[in-house]
Amino acid sequence: MSSQLCKRRVAVIHPDLGIGGAERLVVDAAMELSAIGYEVVLYTGYHSINRCFEETLGEDGKRATWIRVHGNWLPRHINGRLHALFANLRCLWATAALLLHERDLSVILVDQVSAPILLLRAFASVRVVFYCHFPDMLLAKHNSNFRKLYRVPLDFFEQATTGMAHKTLVNSLFTADTFSQTFCKLFQRGPQPGILYPAVATNHNLWSQDDNKVLVETKYEESLTGIFLSINRFERKKNLSLALRAYAHYLETLARVHGRKAQLILAGGYDQRLRENVEYLQELRRESFELGISSEVVFLPSISSEEKRDLLAKCLCVLYTPEDEHFGIVPLEAMAVGKPVLACNSGGPIESIIDGVTGILCAPIPEEFALAMHKVSENPGIAARMGFCAQLHMFKKFSRKAFGEQLNFHFTDMAGVWRRHNAIGCNRMPFAWALLLILYIIVSLVM
Repeated sequence: MSSQLCKRRVAVIHPDLGIGGAERLVVDAAMELSAIGYEVVLYTGYHSINRCFEETLGEDGKRATWIRVHGNWLPRHINGRLHALFANLRCLWATAALLLHERDLSVILVDQVSAPILLLRAFASVRVVFYCHFPDMLLAKHNSNFRKLYRVPLDFFEQATTGMAHKTLVNSLFTADTFSQTFCKLFQRGPQPGILYPAVATNHNLWSQDDNKVLVETKYEESLTGIFLSINRFERKKNLSLALRAYAHYLETLARVHGRKAQLILAGGYDQRLRENVEYLQELRRESFELGISSEVVFLPSISSEEKRDLLAKCLCVLYTPEDEHFGIVPLEAMAVGKPVLACNSGGPIESIIDGVTGILCAPIPEEFALAMHKVSENPGIAARMGFCAQLHMFKKFSRKAFGEQLNFHFTDMAGVWRRHNAIGCNRMPFAWALLLILYIIVSLVM
């Protein structure tokens, strides 16, 4: 077989390439597929070189050549409204650009937003895999008549386009169960979604042999200061208030009684373009003052990858407070560097954390979290043993290499996926192609 026939090209479509868990997953997918031998290109509606993962930048600090941004001219919202509508439009625009610019693709991975699948099925014969993090219709609010009316066409469109994918993958058993209940008709008439757990890299310098020696030497010293770390986007659904209230209860009833010093660090993704990020950070700062712990709480929005690695190396354990989280990449990042995780006993963490072994699963109330914080801080050996088990567990089940191999299996498992006649360019609707091209040119000239 010629090298040309063996060449496998994959395109990934993602709405907004920032620094969240979903973005981490698609970047990991691109890295691992490239390592296997794929040629990968990623189309997105937004990417900023000032707020992105290092892998998406070239050596010169500019955007990597495999990242293609189309649709950035479209707004994210209008006066804080219509986020979902514009997310779909930006994805559709990026997909139109992909259809017009790319050729000989073997498979297309659509992430998070299912709208692109409509264009892909209409204008191309390439196989489409959809990765569903969680049904968007369940994440959206329906608390007013306007919102209910606004969501009717979007919810219908989501269900219709999700069912058009040749294969659907989800990030956890929890999401698979939710998927089956939400898209019950799709679930009944088609194959069940495959489960592909997210992963984290294990080959960074932080996890090298030398650095692990440093962690072992400083583990007991850091335990004396009791650094509790929370890494999450500053969004209300992440329930960061629980970390503040749990920490306040821990200080009041446990830590100060035993004469231990402590500190809470709230770090994570922060985007000034998003009103919720700005408002929620202000709310959390205000709550820390009201609880009387402001002097012992540090807020670190928009941390870099290097800062995150440093925080994970120095902390005693990681607090993970979202309830019914779809999966959660932060617990994996913590376990990868030998840190136990204290998380809510619901959603994805039930699948990633072994209770009492690699961390502690708690009821989402301050008292329960405070008791867990006391347990790992009263004896440094407990945190050390849990961290060791967590690292082994992560390497065995959630390594990035295993993630790439499983994704490759799902790609090759689709019948005829590598045949050249499935490549873009063998369209089935010439008139639709012509219309798409005309619309794309007109809008491009206007903008």
